[in-house]
Amino acid sequence: MTKKREESSKNSEKPSVLQSLFNRPEKDAEYMSDLRGQWDGMSKSERVKFVAGAILALVLFIGALAGVFAIINYLRNLVF
Repeated sequence: MTKKREESSKNSEKPSVLQSLFNRPEKDAEYMSDLRGQWDGMSKSERVKFVAGAILALVLFIGALAGVFAIINYLRNLVF
């Protein structure tokens, strides 16, 4: 009975962090068709808003990175 428990516990173990980072997940066959259906269901103005929002988010992210870099650089110049 203990052998069965050990085998079942080995099979039910979660993958390690490295395994989950480097192993490819199984492909979902319905993902692209669902995504295409959602994109086709959007009107032109909704698509423009979606793309504009993605670009704005990218600009804000890059701005935040540049801001943090500038603050760290300024503080480093004050200390040293």
